[in-house]
Amino acid sequence: MSKAERLTAAKAHQARMMREREIAHVLWKYGERGGEANIEAASTYFLAQANRWVLEQTEDTPENKASDADQAELKTMRKAAQDAIQAVRASYDAGTSPLEEMYLWSKRLVQAEADGATPEATKKFHTQHLQRMQQLNRLIEAKHGVGAVGGETNLLNASKFYLAEAEFLLARLSNPDSKDAEAMLAAARDAFQSVAELYRTSLGDLGETCVWSERWLTASLDSGIPVSTAYAEERDRIKEMRNQVEAKQQAGAPESGPDAMAIVQFYLTAADLQLSKHAN
Repeated sequence: MSKAERLTAAKAHQARMMREREIAHVLWKYGERGGEANIEAASTYFLAQANRWVLEQTEDTPENKASDADQAELKTMRKAAQDAIQAVRASYDAGTSPLEEMYLWSKRLVQAEADGATPEATKKFHTQHLQRMQQLNRLIEAKHGVGAVGGETNLLNASKFYLAEAEFLLARLSNPDSKDAEAMLAAARDAFQSVAELYRTSLGDLGETCVWSERWLTASLDSGIPVSTAYAEERDRIKEMRNQVEAKQQAGAPESGPDAMAIVQFYLTAADLQLSKHAN
């Protein structure tokens, strides 16, 4: 993709995020559904991120030196991520936000905070992310132990992955070549298997299942499994999901709507492209 094509794509994304931000802000201002605090913060974050992507394609700044405009957008991202974490935690406690959002916003925050930070500060930010994931894991384990809502096996496995990944990312700051990702790999596998079973029995979400397959793939690569092997395993998992989608479509299952095949085809195409790239 040429620089001009990347700029066109970045501007198109920026326009979409600007529209989403406008809608969310109006709804937030008038206290309407769709303008909740977490959505307001998220729309601010994603617009600032989109603005940075456009700046990357239009500014000609020296290597390792960001522009004032870029730094202003990064500051906005950091503040929005902090606001989102607080809002999502409140909505999670109220039962209106999924567990995944707690993890995603913690990770977005640490990524924004670590962007351009010193090694010492980066370690501090990752330690804070780890502490948030430890707290989250303890909460889900407690719920699971008493059979409470929010402590289901798939959520417990997810929280174990969030924690293992945070531990791995922090350790890799001291040893960038570390392949000690066995705990993360095992947690990703267990999380995928639990959500895949939910989808098989029509209780789960296809997109979520594919996301966990991708996380299993990433953990495999981080643990040192050969690239071709990791992508071949990913392709096999997605092929099985495609078979399930086809079977559900033939049976007229509601979760096998027109978007289902597009979802699995996206992940399958990505795996095939990587396998082709690393064939030799």
